[in-house]
Amino acid sequence: MPPQETQPGRSRRPLALTVVAWIFILNGIYAILLTAYHYMEGSIDINPVILCISAGDGILRGNRAWRVFALLSAWFALLAAGFMAAVIVVKPHAVTITGLTFLAPWIGAKMFLEVASIALIVAGAWVLRVLYRVDTRDFFDHANEPNHSTEPAERSLGGSS
Repeated sequence: MPPQETQPGRSRRPLALTVVAWIFILNGIYAILLTAYHYMEGSIDINPVILCISAGDGILRGNRAWRVFALLSAWFALLAAGFMAAVIVVKPHAVTITGLTFLAPWIGAKMFLEVASIALIVAGAWVLRVLYRVDTRDFFDHANEPNHSTEPAERSLGGSS
């Protein structure tokens, strides 16, 4: 099915981009929860990932600056996950687990970190693919025009452009 358009030349937000925006929003909410948890434990740990809530909202609205922020964040996460995977292979005991530690006893800390690294690499690569797609760029190019729709288009999550 071709992407829906409100007017010729004005594209709608791709469904995959909506998913990416919500990934950012949920990541930011998780950062708020971690910050609150650390505060209740007696330490102040303000997590800059909280900005992901604004990034997700900006992506949904077609704000180019938040797209750039999302691209930089995704690249950073992808590089960090790759570095983490390399450290796990070379020196597995050098990495410790924070957050989700309840999973480690059942699957083992090393396996947990390996799976987490691979999942982060795959997710980061998918987010970058979506943010670089032609239909995504078209959405951001036309987002500030009058009568532009920020509603999601009916399109597959992996769609090609």
